Amino acid sequence: HSRFTFMFSKFAIVFLFVLFVPPVQASVVINEFLPDPSSDNDATEWIELYNTGPDVVDLAGWKLDDIDGGTSPYEIASGSSIASSAFLVFEKAESRIALNNDGDTVRLLNSEGSVVDSYSYGSTSQDVSIGRTTNGGGSWVTCTSPTKGSGNNCSDPSPTATSTPTKPPTQAPQATSTSTPTIKLTPAPTKP
Repeated sequence: HSRFTFMFSKFAIVFLFVLFVPPVQASVVINEFLPDPSSDNDATEWIELYNTGPDVVDLAGWKLDDIDGGTSPYEIASGSSIASSAFLVFEKAESRIALNNDGDTVRLLNSEGSVVDSYSYGSTSQDVSIGRTTNGGGSWVTCTSPTKGSGNNCSDPSPTATSTPTKPPTQAPQATSTSTPTIKLTPAPTKP
């Protein structure tokens, strides 16, 4: 009886540990994508992933998608993984993800179907990618030099020059002409 209680207690502790320990978050993110290539070739539209973590991540069952109601999600094949600090590119020819030129949302979902990363963008120009200012992090910006499968060349936007409000010039007081009062003398009445 005591052996059964001991084994049950160990099982309960392991079960509670597994139940209450949050799952490790994967470190794979969307890093850059090209929604509007000048060529109609499906290989020229792409989505790039980047692994920010120290370990290889198995991507089997993960999905790439655009906004709900868009293209059908693309499920990443079994045996696909991404090494630490590595890039993995999915071209439209493979994924069939069609990103809209006038704005869309790119999403990365894990094997449980939870959104791991997403980015919404507006209208784009041809051959201009959208990427992070640093691989796997930083701000999202437009990149005039797409870097498919390699380190991003997307710099922070230049700070806008701020103008210091200037006071309107003060005008020097204008000399005004004042008329000098004219005194009119009237002769005093004479006595007879």
